[in-house]
Amino acid sequence: MVNRRELFKLAGGVTAVYATQALGETSVTESPRCGVLPIDKVVLYRGQVRCKVKFSYGKPDYFYFVLVAVHSGDYVGYGEGLMKDLKGVLPIAESLLGRDAFQLDSLVPDRGWNAPREAVSMALHDLAAKRVGVPLHVLLGGAVRKEIPLMPCLFPESPNDAAAKAKKFVSQGFRYGVKFKMVGDPDIDLPNLRAVRKHVPTDSPVLADANRGYKNYDEFVKLLPEFDKGGLSIFEDPLDGDFDQYKSLLGTTGVKIMMDVFARSEPAYRKILEAKCCDLINHHPNQQGGIRWAIMRSRACEIMGVPTWVGGTGYLGVGSAAYQHLASVIGLTMPCGELGGKYDHGFEDDIVKEPLPLKDGVVHLTDRPGLGVEIDEKSLAKLTLEEKTIS
Repeated sequence: MVNRRELFKLAGGVTAVYATQALGETSVTESPRCGVLPIDKVVLYRGQVRCKVKFSYGKPDYFYFVLVAVHSGDYVGYGEGLMKDLKGVLPIAESLLGRDAFQLDSLVPDRGWNAPREAVSMALHDLAAKRVGVPLHVLLGGAVRKEIPLMPCLFPESPNDAAAKAKKFVSQGFRYGVKFKMVGDPDIDLPNLRAVRKHVPTDSPVLADANRGYKNYDEFVKLLPEFDKGGLSIFEDPLDGDFDQYKSLLGTTGVKIMMDVFARSEPAYRKILEAKCCDLINHHPNQQGGIRWAIMRSRACEIMGVPTWVGGTGYLGVGSAAYQHLASVIGLTMPCGELGGKYDHGFEDDIVKEPLPLKDGVVHLTDRPGLGVEIDEKSLAKLTLEEKTIS
């Protein structure tokens, strides 16, 4: 049971904790050693999972991950980040010992590599929510929606492959849009687009992500109407260009322009919003640096009238659940693109026993405490390359 002091402390979700930090009352160095939820151990699991993906910049065989497990007595919180080694997360993990996990992202550095910070942030929030006995979305202030449509991501090898994959997802109930990866070659991307669009309902969006695969601005401007004719709804990071070039694309066709790679820090968000150089912004998982920062960026976009969505990065179940909770709280009108890598990145396995309930393309948040998922120890052991305990 949690006493009234603890409940009062968390009654406003993370807002009260983050407000005190903003006022300078807490910081990473000032956070108390002990408190209501003292951290006594952190375990790091570094691993890899085979995948089936193709980007404009290459075709990796594996995704690398680190699972962070933060312990306080009988309670454990989990967080996930995509990274090859422990060097980014190790100093943060070591700094947690003896501190109060209810300080949440006050224990996470304000700056630095996003993935390690984000993994620790997830684990702290999962731990705190479990200790209080509430789902993560309650800890974050309450869900605006508890049934969240999902948008799968395709990695087509050919138009026939693109058509088959789009048809499969739509037949499984994913009727809220489809995203697919482009490679920056119109002779490949346009046929794939037409194949995907053919199997996606006309009232559902088709989103393409080129990962800035198109390098020549003048050539791309001529191509954009062709993507519009092919039925593309949203183009994410189409061009390896500057803000002025992106701004010049807005409104020239029916295709909306989304930014992702440019939007991965507070200064970057500020510049994008001031420049008014995109129609939408992707809060890309593994690139927010923590839950606090994702919420803050979402609010900034709302104030400036720029719609946002949660994209997908291919998590192994822990991060997927965290971002599905997040998508419920920040009230996105678009689908959530973080399904989990086993669904749409061709992962051979994941590390949870069961994902959050999914039916007809919609994930349903539960009342289970924390993230609402349990670690599959056997799967984790199979994928783990290195384990390190800090105590």
